[in-house]
Amino acid sequence: TAPAQDIYIIDTLSANLDWTTMKMIHSSHDMQLIDLGNGVMKFNFPGIWLPDSTSNEPLSHGDLTYQIKEKATNGLGSEILNTAHIYFDWNPAIVTNTTYNVNSVLSVKENQLSKVEMYPNPFMGLINVSSSKIIDEILITDLMGKEIYKSKVDNYQIQLDLSNTVSGVYLVRIKSNNETSTKRIVKK
Repeated sequence: TAPAQDIYIIDTLSANLDWTTMKMIHSSHDMQLIDLGNGVMKFNFPGIWLPDSTSNEPLSHGDLTYQIKEKATNGLGSEILNTAHIYFDWNPAIVTNTTYNVNSVLSVKENQLSKVEMYPNPFMGLINVSSSKIIDEILITDLMGKEIYKSKVDNYQIQLDLSNTVSGVYLVRIKSNNETSTKRIVKK
């Protein structure tokens, strides 16, 4: 029931990631990124004074997004897991859900559309999709193939409101001209 004065996140990156390619995309508040070595990153929010959710629920949220490439030497079936620990002032860590990614094969046609980005991932409600080519259509399905969202776009980027979807893993298929890209997203 008190504001968080200082917040930091400790994230130990998978050994299957190329740590030198890490790039910050977005942070909801001023933040310092500190490389602690051996793939351990500290996202530091000193003096954030984040209100508690009972006094100001909308302003009690914060987020950050980064991108990082996997190692070029990873083969099929390579697994990338990630769990972060969030510290509010002097309290014990809140441990995030573990994200799990495994390399699999997409058809050649699926790999043709390049430069597609989606963030944040995992997401809570809104997700941003951008492409180097004009997006014609977006289709989102659950892992059972059930259609969750479908829309014609005709733009390089779009923001989707998926706040009404349940937590879980979804597949996003982006079509541009005669090319397609499929990405996996996770709803918290």
